[in-house]
Amino acid sequence: MTHTDLSAIEQRAEEATPAPWDWLADDYDHGSGYTGFVEAAESHVADVIAVGDATFIAHARTDIPALCSALRTAWEQIARLEAKIEAMEQVG
Repeated sequence: MTHTDLSAIEQRAEEATPAPWDWLADDYDHGSGYTGFVEAAESHVADVIAVGDATFIAHARTDIPALCSALRTAWEQIARLEAKIEAMEQVG
């Protein structure tokens, strides 16, 4: 993954409906075939068929920004360590 890839992911996350998203079971059978839906505040996000999909979608809204942040932090730490190693190699 490149910095450009990560920036694109972060941009998509920023443009999505604000968090938190919640998975709600749909106990009413109205012929849609859906077993539930994902909502954010008072906004409908998605109809879903499988509970696992609904859970993934609902958590993705907060998981993806957290993963992006962790990856940026790791890249920064790697860059600092690489700079230290290079400085140590120059000293001999």
